[in-house]
Amino acid sequence: MYSFRISGNAELKDVRGGNLAAGIGSGYDSDKVDVVIDGGTINATGGDSAAGIGSGLNSRSSVTIKSGTVNAKGNQHSNNFGSSGIGGSYADVTISGGTITATGYDTGAGIGGSDNNNSSSITITGGTITATGTSDAPAIGGGSVSISNTDSALDITATAPDADNAIQSSDGKKLDKVIQLAENGKKGLVKLVKSGTTSISRLFHNGVYADSHSTSHSPDRVTPEMSEAEKAKYGDIASVHNWKVSDHQEPTCGKDGYIDYICMVDHCGTTFRHTLPATGQHTWNEGVVTKKPTCTELGVRTFTCTVCHNTRTEAIEAPGHEYGEWVIDRDATCIEEGSKHRDCIRSDATQTESIPATGQHQWKVLSTTAATCGQDGTVTYQCEVCGDTKTETLNATGQHSYGAGVVTKAATCAEPGIMTYTCVVCGDSYTESIPVDKTAHKWDAGVVTKEATCTADGVRTFTCSACGDTRTEAIEALGHEYGEWVIDRDATCVEQGSKHRDCIRGDDTQTEAIPVSKTHTFGEWVITKEPTCTEKGEKQRSCTVSGCVVTETQELPALGHQWSSWTPVEGDSSREYRICAVCDAVEYRDVSHSSDNSTISTGLRVLDPAQADILQNVQLVRLNQISDVLYIDVTHETASLQGVLSDLTGLRSERIETVVFSTERCTSTLSLSDVAALGAGDTPFTLSHSGSTASFIVGGADHTALLR
Repeated sequence: MYSFRISGNAELKDVRGGNLAAGIGSGYDSDKVDVVIDGGTINATGGDSAAGIGSGLNSRSSVTIKSGTVNAKGNQHSNNFGSSGIGGSYADVTISGGTITATGYDTGAGIGGSDNNNSSSITITGGTITATGTSDAPAIGGGSVSISNTDSALDITATAPDADNAIQSSDGKKLDKVIQLAENGKKGLVKLVKSGTTSISRLFHNGVYADSHSTSHSPDRVTPEMSEAEKAKYGDIASVHNWKVSDHQEPTCGKDGYIDYICMVDHCGTTFRHTLPATGQHTWNEGVVTKKPTCTELGVRTFTCTVCHNTRTEAIEAPGHEYGEWVIDRDATCIEEGSKHRDCIRSDATQTESIPATGQHQWKVLSTTAATCGQDGTVTYQCEVCGDTKTETLNATGQHSYGAGVVTKAATCAEPGIMTYTCVVCGDSYTESIPVDKTAHKWDAGVVTKEATCTADGVRTFTCSACGDTRTEAIEALGHEYGEWVIDRDATCVEQGSKHRDCIRGDDTQTEAIPVSKTHTFGEWVITKEPTCTEKGEKQRSCTVSGCVVTETQELPALGHQWSSWTPVEGDSSREYRICAVCDAVEYRDVSHSSDNSTISTGLRVLDPAQADILQNVQLVRLNQISDVLYIDVTHETASLQGVLSDLTGLRSERIETVVFSTERCTSTLSLSDVAALGAGDTPFTLSHSGSTASFIVGGADHTALLR
């Protein structure tokens, strides 16, 4: 027997089991291994038919988890048997704390046996656990199961295609015997969820939440009381009932929804309905044009809510005139303007323009008197448009105009020729000899006297038909002509590939390396650090190609606090407090000098996600002045505070120096002393919240850095 212990701040990012061996635990057909985890961050994946943490195939193990962050997965490509997240064949699993995510595949449970009922026992007494099963195996099961909150707070989400069977005990015990949640001051919550949804099929809890406290009558007994966040999610159903969802209707923009529960305890049958308020968010269609725009008038597009049939309209911008091509009505001449027009293609509007006079006469030769070697000549022109004339003089040449001459006997490659020059004016002439022209051979088309190959030039021989001379020209080597590339080995992200191609005329072969691919084949994202209300989280994924160690990391944004409503401090009417439903952080405020909405004069607007002003809706917006601070609380995750800068600076006349704008997941604090220098009083501003993100835009400039 062997032991394996992980504790402290140990970090195992990606532990993978070999063939038929667990990621952490025993190998194939090996001796028993005891695994103890008490701290650290662990990501483990099992080999074929083996658990992520626990047993390899045909082996034994025990797994004890006391604390730490654990993400364990079976092997989704198992070929022989199921593959559990935590457990596996003949494994005893004990969990008393930590944050655990476990995923099984095929017949392997998320936590438990890897082949239906081959795990000895699964005992869970605390921790935050997310377990996922399959259509053939439960999220928690494949052995005898016992679940309680004995050692620490317990929060289990068990997900499977058949949610009612997400937790199964092989000894035949029903869920109310498997799940024993005591009223011992420690939270106890077990949720059964259908795969691919957030719909809770069954809910077990002991009613112990953030507001729990001992009673004066029974100091050791915890009063069941749900937090405001739990009430909003599940309804105010804190009791010892074993609730199951019997019906569920989502709310619409104008109609409430509901969740119906029924108690599964024998002979009880109690029912409870939790109302889900109407969303108020319309679902607008794409709209129809109810008035078409013209060139100069706006049109109208009408949108209809597909749920409640309310309507809204938007203006369609007038497009303006769109003119066609210019049409020439009268051409311009050398002395008169022309004109042109073009028509709007959508209306009867017409645009006209003049065409400037060209100033260019259109001359045509009217008469010509030729110049000679000793006498001037003339050319007379007349404008075809306006009739003006002009005359140009042709100067006497003073020399014979022999021109380029005429070949009266052509030179050949064997005999000279004769060129005769004649004056075009007086007829005088003379001759010149044209030298023998060795470039004037009359070559035939030539014959191939040596054929070209892929690598050697050929020869073509030409013969002069006049003198019998010959000349040769090289026929350029043809070069290799290769066929298509043939892939011999594909490239991966860690290794080059290779390819070759053959010459179609010879036996030459060309080979090339295929560069290493820059594209990685990444696996699934794995959350390595869960985000909290105030701290960012992180997720990673790794390349699945053998030998590649490339890993990508992405940041997960902080969730932001999920505050409850403000509640008076018992025994102190001057203060109120609220509690974060996620991390139990507490925030106090002084209300000893407060005023309500009706006593505060402001031109500010509070817009909901549909851009409706809800400032005067006291059910959605609460204005509260405490000393020199104005609190604006909005019961939406997404909302904006809008106006102009004078709306903010004007609050100082109400003795207000600070504005605190709060939505359900975000709070922003703005000092009015910082606002006056941002622009003129009529400069618009918007302070927006979306989830846990805030922005402050003034006159189009980002001043989010001023928010606290």
